[in-house]
Amino acid sequence: MHRAPTRYRRIDERNSREYADDIELLGHRSDNKSNVGADCALEQVATIEFDAFAKNARTRPSDSPRAILNAKEHRFLSGWRVGALVSLIGVLLVFTCNLTLFLTVRLRHGTKLDGSIGTLFEGDCDRTRRLNTWVHLIVNVLSTLLLGASNYCMQILSAPTREELVRAHGRRTWLHIGVPSLRNLRHIGRNRSALWLALCLSSMPLHLLFNSVVFTNLQANEYAVVPTTEDWLHGGTYNTSGFIDMDSSLTASVIDYIDTYRINETSTQGSYTNTRGFVTAYDKVNVAECFNTYNDQYVSNAGNVYIIQDGATVWRNLSHWYLNRTVLDGSYHWNRRNYPIGSRSSYRNTPLFNSAPSFYPSNGWRCLSHVASECDIEDGYEVPKNRSQWRPFEAPIKYCLIEKVEERCKLQFSFPIALLVIVSNGIKALCMLLTLIVYRKHLPLVTLGDAIAHFLDEPDPETKAAQWTWELTHGAQKDELGVWPEAYDPKRRLWRKAPSSLRWATTYFLYCVAIIFGSVCAARSMDGMPKDPRKLFKVGFGTVTGNNLLSMNTSLIGGILLANLPQALLSYIYLAFNALYTNMFVGQEWSSYKDTRKSLRVTAPIGEQRDTYWLNVPFRYAVPMIVISGIFHWLASQSLFLVQVTVMDDLTRQVSNQISTCGFSPFAIIMCTVLGSILAGGGIVIGRLRYPGGMPLAGSCSAAISACCHPPPGDIHASILPVQ
Repeated sequence: MHRAPTRYRRIDERNSREYADDIELLGHRSDNKSNVGADCALEQVATIEFDAFAKNARTRPSDSPRAILNAKEHRFLSGWRVGALVSLIGVLLVFTCNLTLFLTVRLRHGTKLDGSIGTLFEGDCDRTRRLNTWVHLIVNVLSTLLLGASNYCMQILSAPTREELVRAHGRRTWLHIGVPSLRNLRHIGRNRSALWLALCLSSMPLHLLFNSVVFTNLQANEYAVVPTTEDWLHGGTYNTSGFIDMDSSLTASVIDYIDTYRINETSTQGSYTNTRGFVTAYDKVNVAECFNTYNDQYVSNAGNVYIIQDGATVWRNLSHWYLNRTVLDGSYHWNRRNYPIGSRSSYRNTPLFNSAPSFYPSNGWRCLSHVASECDIEDGYEVPKNRSQWRPFEAPIKYCLIEKVEERCKLQFSFPIALLVIVSNGIKALCMLLTLIVYRKHLPLVTLGDAIAHFLDEPDPETKAAQWTWELTHGAQKDELGVWPEAYDPKRRLWRKAPSSLRWATTYFLYCVAIIFGSVCAARSMDGMPKDPRKLFKVGFGTVTGNNLLSMNTSLIGGILLANLPQALLSYIYLAFNALYTNMFVGQEWSSYKDTRKSLRVTAPIGEQRDTYWLNVPFRYAVPMIVISGIFHWLASQSLFLVQVTVMDDLTRQVSNQISTCGFSPFAIIMCTVLGSILAGGGIVIGRLRYPGGMPLAGSCSAAISACCHPPPGDIHASILPVQ
């Protein structure tokens, strides 16, 4: 096929463009398509008229594409700089939000800080939980913006320049084009590598700390369970006729201890005065309501409970059982003494139960065998299905008096953690600003189109007359270049062939680790939780009910790191899957040039080249991936989260202790596991698609791309016209 002559106006650069002459370019193009595999040079469209070309090229067509590109890319708002500037603006907005919140809370509290902890909200626990959910949703939106902006700039910094590609090929090695790459860091400038590393390291505090800047402080009331009669409630003596295996001294000590919780009715209905002189309101409730009030291990709106029975309570000898602490994890459990127990099942009851959230948070006193085993309220033997028949102390219950306690849950703010997040955010912004200023004339080959245009403008002699494929460069000599001729192969290759086997293996290995971990956590988190999905959903995301707290007390920093470890793992998994998808989409874009002539998609278009607002993953895939990433991180933040527990004394209702631990949400863990499986399944499904047959699979390998980009001599404008 012959190309019609085209007249170009040529400005002689040697004479400073002072004269021009007309020349006639004649080109010939081979019509032999049977050797596509051996000679797959991407060529320009046959014929274009001068007027149309001059109109679309936006410059003189006779200028070399490289000179035109250099002039265009040196403009500040062009090419990759637009995306980097948008990323910088986004990071600065997040920085401003974080700094504004920090200063607002700090100035509001002044010097009155509780261990560098401020309070954003204090009040009703349900409202606190809802606010916590929304705050973490916003935090994860901001975190996703930071992750995406940082990932964009890191990919720009690691993208090789033309000079770096020539140097690498001269050393008989290849680089990645269009994908996130650690390999390229060995071959790019040290300053760019340092900026890349700073962006990477500044992400660690965000992954490990950001979701714990704001956390819930749950109120947990200590309370006593006092089984008694109306006679004692109105000032009478305690009925000890039901005591078994208890000598007089032990009986006297029990009576003295119970008198500590004696209350006296005041003139105000429903109000009582305790032995400390505090006036407290009590609710008189039926048996079923009494049982349900103490469903949670940590109770925030109720306190001491007086179980009013018809007759004397059957009490066993407390000395048969004692509370012991495990050295390994610090948890508490009941141990049986070594000497024999009475024949009447002495293990079933203890004289008086005190909820001690600091040591042994439990609602198991409602079951007969609570000191000997875990309480299963669904067990008909332990708790009757008809709650009105409930008899925890072997005597019928008339009613219960439950102390009303005002809920004071808090949404708190950690200033040291927030400061670390702000500093990390600032480092990211500074790195992006330096990238824009120091490398404003930087010409990286970011997209596949950038690399094709470069090799068409300046064909690489190292890969001339060689047919490269991704498989060959990832074979036995994956770190070096070699020359292998390859025959034409009409086989349609799978998309999964574009990424290397190592990338597939590492990505799905981490995914399997996360899924196994998530499945185990989901199974363990269901202990003590309702099995009905509707009831489980009502537990909520990231909410603390007392039943969903880890039985451990840790430091604040320890709890923060524990709660955010899944965030770091999920961030790495997201980046790994992003790189995997990017590899496959780069392969798809490469294969799209086989059957149809199309202009190159580049970061700085000239001629008929196409501008691009995305790097290598199309918007229709990139946007859902970013949304999934945000939802993923939010679900992770609701699956395992930091919780502070403020323990209130059972008599004074003053703070007696502080606990730092982690809470978990079974439903969020399950949803996180399901979403992760969808993300991983999407990779497998897309990997089963096939590229067009007959096109060598270049992947992101610079050598394979270069080998296919050797236009005929004199064809200097191939890159700025549609190619095939």
